[in-house]
Amino acid sequence: MRLKSKILLARGENGDILKCAWPGGYPLVFVMGDGSTLCADCLNEAEKEELTGDEYVVEGFVIPYESLVVCEECGEQFGPVYTTESG
Repeated sequence: MRLKSKILLARGENGDILKCAWPGGYPLVFVMGDGSTLCADCLNEAEKEELTGDEYVVEGFVIPYESLVVCEECGEQFGPVYTTESG
């Protein structure tokens, strides 16, 4: 069963939700109905376990360009993609 989503989720040939935006290869972190953030691996796992409820509705996604984003399920950290070096 597919998760409910308010956005179009890009999927690979195997049906899994993609981990990165293309072009660019930037990591995608998904924002859920309860405001939590999940990485693609945890989102795919939730889908396989057929988890339902408002907290498992995908509201959107973020690309961690300038700040750190953490998956609230597994704790994996993403970003920042761009850093500012000051001298």
